[in-house]
Order: sequence, then structure tokens, then C-alpha cells
Amino acid sequence: VQSKNVSVGGSRVLGGDHQIPMQIVDPPGESWSWVMVNGGANDLNQTCDCGDCDAVMAQLVSDDGSTGAMPDLVDSLRQGGAQVMLLDYFGFTDAAQFGFDRCDEELPVLQQRYERLAEQRDGVTFFDMGIVVEPSNTSAYLAPTLPTRYMPAACRP
Repeated sequence: VQSKNVSVGGSRVLGGDHQIPMQIVDPPGESWSWVMVNGGANDLNQTCDCGDCDAVMAQLVSDDGSTGAMPDLVDSLRQGGAQVMLLDYFGFTDAAQFGFDRCDEELPVLQQRYERLAEQRDGVTFFDMGIVVEPSNTSAYLAPTLPTRYMPAACRP
């Protein structure tokens, strides 16, 4: 089984450097049988600045899961023949870095919308990462140093 992790930390679905939809490239002359994808938390954290996240959320995925950037990405992957595993985020603790602790109210809403997205589409499986990553395990949040350009303005040193 061939696999490849092409994710770039700090990426967003809705734009910016290393846009998530642009990171997924099929191997030369073939296509992936499965693609695991997540995204949206950086969009919320970097764009809302802890304000009204409704507009950003709606751009990511509509309330019913039928439209938005993530449904477009999932549909594109399905059209290429891949099965899609849409991964949810595990919850964030007060110890989460870079302002993500402030997104804890939005992430359950994003999860519900992603679940609806998956339920409406054949070949799309939703997986709740909270089942395998315990939010109180702060080591799950440790990552290489994140460049300050990826941090919301309110969190920059």
C-alpha cells in the first residue's frame, strides 16, 4: 500500500500559503484510492480573530453540509475516484497554542457540518479524531515551531 503525507502545518482551506486543496496531487499516472483530509480550524483561528465566525464557517461548509469549500474539495476527490475519509479535529484544551483554545465553541459546529457532508455523499466517511486523541493529552498539540505569519494577529508575540 502506497501512502504519502503531503500536509503542511498552518494551511487553510480558504486560501493563504499552501492551500489544502492544492496539496493533494495524485501519483504520476494513477489516482489515490483513499484520501484522508481535514481542514478548517486554521481558517477559523486565523480569519475570525475570535469575532463572528459565521461567515468563515459558511464559506467552509454550509449548515446542511451541502455547499462550501470543503464539500467542493470532497466532491473533486470523489470525481477522481478516491474514497474520502473526512477527519474531524479533536477538542482543544486551555493549553492549546496559537489561539486554538479560543476556537473550542466553533469546532463542534464544524464537526456537525462535516458529519452532514459525509452522510450525504457515497464514498465519504467521517471520522472523529477525538476517539483516538484525548484532548487532555497536551503532547498532541506539540508541533515544530509555527511561523508567526500563521498565527492570528491577537496571538503574535
